[in-house]
Amino acid sequence: MTSRLFRFLTAAFLTFAGINAHAAPDKPGLRFDEHSPFYDTTTAEMGLRRTYSLELWLTPAAGCPSGAMIVDAFGPGSLLGSRLFMGDGGRIQFSTTAPFVCESPAPLPTDRPTHVVGVFDYRDKVIALYIDGRRVSAFTPTKNKVMSPTENLTVRLGAALDGSARFHGEIHSVAFHRRALTDDEIARAFAGNVPANSIAAAWKFSAGEAHGIAASEGRATFVAPPAIVPAAQGPAGDLNLWYRQPATEWVEALPFGNGRLGGMVYG
Repeated sequence: MTSRLFRFLTAAFLTFAGINAHAAPDKPGLRFDEHSPFYDTTTAEMGLRRTYSLELWLTPAAGCPSGAMIVDAFGPGSLLGSRLFMGDGGRIQFSTTAPFVCESPAPLPTDRPTHVVGVFDYRDKVIALYIDGRRVSAFTPTKNKVMSPTENLTVRLGAALDGSARFHGEIHSVAFHRRALTDDEIARAFAGNVPANSIAAAWKFSAGEAHGIAASEGRATFVAPPAIVPAAQGPAGDLNLWYRQPATEWVEALPFGNGRLGGMVYG
């Protein structure tokens, strides 16, 4: 009897702790605008593979521009990965390697946080967008293959990978799950009860800026990269190659070699 009571109380405590940790935020989150830092981590640091679910609580600012990037994990050279960004009219969009962009049917409110989940499973062709625990848009599978995302991707929070398309608003929390969550699991996550053993890394943000923000669950860290201010004009000469920013992935780097040995220079 005592053992059974202990197990019951332990389960109740874990459920209550999960609700406290992941329920709707009641405090301001990390604010983003045109001049605030954006933050980077990698899928490798999170231990994230090619199938995952992205979960956020966020409050877009009134007038947040269309195209503003919330989470960018889309290789600009390989065009493989996923993106969560603001669409026209305050709607939110989830883009992956599937030939379909998921979009919310209504604009996100700007006066309260919204729970957003994007699910990406390229093997089973499950690509879906959820708002406040409900599926609002999903890819209808076809016979065509959905390309696998690249591994070890840079994940940027608050801007596109090239530093443009800044998000305006607050991000209260972010969590990356190691698998595609089900409809029922996402409904329970909206209520604050996150599925056990699914989180690769999670952050709960507060107001204020920081250079590095360690995950509250998992071992990854979001780091504000140093600002890159390109020169107004590159060096003169017809044999010079000049770029405004470093390559962000392998396919953007410069190849060199002698016919037998070669490499890729990131600069």
